[in-house]
Amino acid sequence: MHQAGRRHLPRDRHRAALRGYGDLRSPRPTAGSAIGNGRVETFSAIRALGKSIPDDVSLISYFDADWTRVTAPEVTVVDQPIYELGKSAADLVLARISGGVDEHRRLVVPTRLIERGSIGEIHKRL
Repeated sequence: MHQAGRRHLPRDRHRAALRGYGDLRSPRPTAGSAIGNGRVETFSAIRALGKSIPDDVSLISYFDADWTRVTAPEVTVVDQPIYELGKSAADLVLARISGGVDEHRRLVVPTRLIERGSIGEIHKRL
């Protein structure tokens, strides 16, 4: 249970990931995604359940963080330009503060898929 003002400890995120992937029986998920602070915990929770990445479950993450290149297998990611996202958000906030922006805006930034070893073939798992 989350309590106001309490930070989630790594073991809490690991437990949450285990709950999320805890029922890998039929019909079992063939893939999962992870974002934010739960990325490493999701990876380790799948392993803790005795499942293989990518043979049992494919895994994709967002942002090309260092940890995604040092795991076995390396994790496939959708990379996003963090600096550009932050700068654009700051520009929008400053424009709103100065009274220059009243409407919602849609910001589209380029992304790229970095394919690594964490994506398996679905037909092998069905």
